[in-house]
Amino acid sequence: QLSGGAVRLGGEALTNNAFVDIPEGLDADTTSAPAFGAPAPAGAPPEGPSAWLVMTATSEGFVLQPGSHTSVIGSGESTAAVALGASARFATFGGGSVIDLQGASDAYTVDRSGTTVRLYDGEGGVISVPAGGAAIVLRFADGASELQLSGGQVLLGDQVIGTGAPAAVAPPQE
Repeated sequence: QLSGGAVRLGGEALTNNAFVDIPEGLDADTTSAPAFGAPAPAGAPPEGPSAWLVMTATSEGFVLQPGSHTSVIGSGESTAAVALGASARFATFGGGSVIDLQGASDAYTVDRSGTTVRLYDGEGGVISVPAGGAAIVLRFADGASELQLSGGQVLLGDQVIGTGAPAAVAPPQE
């Protein structure tokens, strides 16, 4: 929630590049965070994050580690890195932002719910990213593709992302 000029989770102010652990017994769904989207396939991590990360254009680099389940709030152009096996929900990531995925594109499958794209890495990681009119760069180990809405479609590079069963990610544009 926004209070006193600061973003707060519980009573704690979130600062640039701050990790906030959600205390035991607090249901992450009771926070003011947007919903994680449609239910993930069996074996996917729980809906609520175990930590929140606030980023700005001046945030220092970091890598979300395998087994982590983090909600990332970005402002402006932000850059984040996600290891195979890590789960992350990127909220409010704007155009020009970059998400470094440490696996090659063929390590991922992709689907969507509405305009929220989900990438599954085969090692238990699920990455959720909202698509918008301004492109977000998804940089795989073997190249990069832009995620965006265009012509009423959700695109990852030239690949149209559907709402059916997860499909293999097409090779990157670059």
